[in-house]
Amino acid sequence: MRRAAALALLALLTALAQAAPPLAVVRVEVGSAAGAGFEPRPSRTFGAGEGVAARALVRVSGLEGCRLAVEARLVHPLGAVVATGRSEVAVGGAAEWAFTFAFRMAPQLPSGYYRVEVAAEACGERAGGWTVFYYSGVAALENYVELEYELVVRGSGEVEELRVALPNDPTLEMKAGPLAVPSPRRMLVDRFGNAYAVYEGLRVYGELRVLVHAAAIQRLSYVNADAPLSTPPPGGLAEFLKPSPYIESSDPGIASLARRLVSGARTYREALARIADWVSSNIAYDESVSALPNYAELGALWALNARRGACLQFARLFVALARAAGIPARLVEGFSVQPPGVEGGRLTHAYAEAYIPGYGWLPVEPQRGGGWLGLVPPAPGYVALVRGAGEREEGVQTSLYALRYRGSLSAQLRYRARVVPAGPPPPRLELSLQLPSTAHYGDRLPLRPLARPEANFEVAVSSPSRSTLLRLPPGGGAVLELNETGTWIVEVFAWRSGYAPAYAKRSIEVAPKPLNLSVEIGDAYLFKRPRVTVRVSPPVAGVPVRLTAASCYAVERLSLATDERGVAEALLEPQLLPCQLRVLASVPHPGYRAEPAEAEAWPLPPPELAAVVAVVIALAIFVKRRKKL
Repeated sequence: MRRAAALALLALLTALAQAAPPLAVVRVEVGSAAGAGFEPRPSRTFGAGEGVAARALVRVSGLEGCRLAVEARLVHPLGAVVATGRSEVAVGGAAEWAFTFAFRMAPQLPSGYYRVEVAAEACGERAGGWTVFYYSGVAALENYVELEYELVVRGSGEVEELRVALPNDPTLEMKAGPLAVPSPRRMLVDRFGNAYAVYEGLRVYGELRVLVHAAAIQRLSYVNADAPLSTPPPGGLAEFLKPSPYIESSDPGIASLARRLVSGARTYREALARIADWVSSNIAYDESVSALPNYAELGALWALNARRGACLQFARLFVALARAAGIPARLVEGFSVQPPGVEGGRLTHAYAEAYIPGYGWLPVEPQRGGGWLGLVPPAPGYVALVRGAGEREEGVQTSLYALRYRGSLSAQLRYRARVVPAGPPPPRLELSLQLPSTAHYGDRLPLRPLARPEANFEVAVSSPSRSTLLRLPPGGGAVLELNETGTWIVEVFAWRSGYAPAYAKRSIEVAPKPLNLSVEIGDAYLFKRPRVTVRVSPPVAGVPVRLTAASCYAVERLSLATDERGVAEALLEPQLLPCQLRVLASVPHPGYRAEPAEAEAWPLPPPELAAVVAVVIALAIFVKRRKKL
C-alpha cells in the first residue's frame, strides 16, 4: 500500500512537471542599476531624480530554434505608456533568463503608483508579468498653478490694437483671475476659443506694461477616446487639413513620410501614436535653434531636413504630418511650467492638438512618444494660451500677443510662474505583519498582513533555496508551509491609491522539528513475518523512516513514511531460525530531529505449532498410562 501511494505521488509530480508552461515570466522586480548589475529595492519607493530599473526573470522550457523577445512597459498612474524597453536572445532548450531595463523618470511625471508590465514571446508562445512601484515626484495628479506674465511695450507711438492672450484652458479650475492690469478696453474670444484682453488707442511714451495674473487647480486626466481612421472629420475643420505658414503639409517629402507612417493604421489614435513616435525618435532637440534670428520662420520642412529643432519645430512637423495623413491638427502655444527644482526653468512652449471624431481636440506632446498620447494636459504645468497658433483670425495672426501700432514700438513678454502639488503629501499606509521569529520544519503559519486602511499586498517569500511571489487582495491571506530549515525572509509591499505605500520585512529561523521515535516488534514467531511498528510523537504525517532489521542470518533495509497518526508499519521476511531479531529505526531528514530507536525480539514457535506439540505430548502421556494399566 505504501509503495502504491509513493508511485501515485511520483506520477503526480511528473505530470505537474510536464504541465509546466514552456514560457513563463517568473518574476518582475524593481530596483536601481548598479553598474552592469541590478540592485533590488524591496520598498519599491523612488524619489524625484532617481532612475528605475526593472528586472524580469523569464523561464523557457522545451523551446528551440527561435528568439525570445521581451518587452517592458512603464505605465503612468493614469494608464499611459510613458517608456518602453525591448531585448532579444536566441533560445534553445531549458533556461532562465534575467532581463534588465532602465527607465528615466521624466521630471514632469507626477507622484503615484506606476506599473512595469513585461511581455515575453518565443516560438509562438506568450507570457506576461507585472509589478508596481511608488514614485514620489515634485508634481502630483492635482497641482496648483500660478501664472504672472507681463507684456512690456517700449518706445514712442500709438497702440492701435494690442491683444494679450489669457489662460482659457479647460484643464484649469480657476481660483483667481485671469486678471489683466490695466483693465482692457474689451474682452475677445476668437473662433478657436482663445481669450484675449484687448487694448486700443493708447499713446506710449517710454513704456507700457500689461500684467496678467491667474491661479488655478489643474487636474491630470487620461483620455482613451478613439475612432476608426475611415471616419471622416466633421465639417468646419478644413483649414486644419491644409498647409499653412511653416506647416508645409503638401510638401512631397512630408506627404510621402505621412503615408508611410500611417499605412496599415486602423484608428486615429494608432496613426497619431506612430507620427509622435517617429518625430520624437528622429528629430533631435536642440535648444540653440531657439536663439537663431529666424527661429520663428523655421517650419516643418526645415525640421524634417535638419533633423533637429526646438519645441516649435517639433510641433510644426507633427502638425504637418498629421494633416498630410488626413487628420486635423493645429499648433498650441502657452507655458510649460516646471515644478520647483526641475532644470529648464519656466518656458513658453509649443505643442500640438489633433482632432479625434467623437471626442474633439486631443493635446499631443511631439517631443515624447505615442505612449504619452491621451494625457490631458500632456504633463503637469502645461497651460494652453493660444490654439491654432499661426493661423489668421480677422487679419490677425493668432499668437501669445498681437500688436498693431503706429510709430516706433517694440514688445517683450516676461513672466514668472510656479506649479506645486495642490495638497499635502499622501498619508502613508499602516502595515502590520505578525510572524514568529522562530518556527519548526513542517509548521503551517497563517500569513495575513494587515493594512490600515485596507490595501493590496505583494508578498515575496524566500526560503534557503527558492523564492515565491504572492499577490493578496485587501483582507486576503495565505498559509506559509515551512518545508525547509534555515532562514526564511518574508517581505510585504502594501499599496492603495491615494496613500503612500508601506513595506515590512520579517525573518523566520526554521529549526528541525523535534520528534520522539519508538519502535515495536510484533508477531515474532518462527516461520512467520514479524510486524514492525514505528511511532513518532507528536504525530506527524509524511515523516520518512529508515528501518534496518538484522537477524543471525539476514539483514533487511526498508524506507517507510508515517501516516496521519504518526505511524509507519512494515512486515519483515519470515524468521526461519530461532535467533535474535534486532530492529533499528531512524529519521533521515534534515527537517526532523529524532534519536534513533531500537527493539529486540527472539522468534518463538508459532502458537498453533505449540498447540499441536502440546496435544502430541498429551496423547503420548495418555498412551503411556494406558499401557501401564
